Amino acid sequence: MKKHLSLLATMTVVLISNFSFAHTTTKAVESGTITFIGAIVEPQCEINVANRQQINIDCYRNGKNIIKTSSVTDAKKLSCDHVKVEYVLFNKKPMLNIIYL
Repeated sequence: MKKHLSLLATMTVVLISNFSFAHTTTKAVESGTITFIGAIVEPQCEINVANRQQINIDCYRNGKNIIKTSSVTDAKKLSCDHVKVEYVLFNKKPMLNIIYL
């Protein structure tokens, strides 16, 4: 008998809580404005793979062009304070990772 009362009390609590949540409504917003503030002040670097052995990187920073050239396998030499360049082998396939800082 106690199990049946416990089960009945549990079911009653569940039903009451479901009914109270069923009456809450959410209001959908159908219009509005999202404003973004900011600017891109310097362009990204231009990466040119000249051939299978040579990479050229051309970056415009602080009013100056920064131009670097390196071999593909020694791509770390192209890294500087605003861009990181890595040559990695992924599943035995060469990849060139360029990460803007």
